[in-house]
Amino acid sequence: MATAVGMLEATAKGIRVVPLWSTSDNGQTLTMDFFPKDCFGKTISDDQYRATLPEGCRGVDNDALDDAVAKAQKEDAPVKAVEIAKGQQPLNGRDGEIQLKFRKDSSVGEVKKDGTVDFRERGGTFAWEKATK
Repeated sequence: MATAVGMLEATAKGIRVVPLWSTSDNGQTLTMDFFPKDCFGKTISDDQYRATLPEGCRGVDNDALDDAVAKAQKEDAPVKAVEIAKGQQPLNGRDGEIQLKFRKDSSVGEVKKDGTVDFRERGGTFAWEKATK
C-alpha cells in the first residue's frame, strides 16, 4: 500500500491528497509546501516536516526549512514551493586500474612428468617473497 504525504483538499470531484513536496524534472531540486497547522488544528513542527521527506533525501537546507515553517506559523498561511534541497550534478570519474604485485604467468600450475598438474605450485613470485629474501 502506498503512503501519501500531504494536505487534504476537498473539491467538487471529491477529496484528494496534495503532496507536500515535489521534485524538479531533472530530479535535482526538491521543493516543499509548508502549512501552519495540520487537519486537526495542531501546529506542525520542523521535525514533522523532516519526517515526510523522501527516503535517502540528502543536502537538505535546514535553515530554509526552519524559516519556511516559522513564516507559515507567523503568518498563519501556507508558504508554497520553497526549495529545500538541491542536488549536484555527477562528475566524470577516473578509470580504475590494477597494479599486479606478482609476476603474471600464463601457467595455472606446474605440469609434472606424468602429465598431471600441481595447481599449488604456480611458479609466481610474490612481492612479499622478494622483500623477505
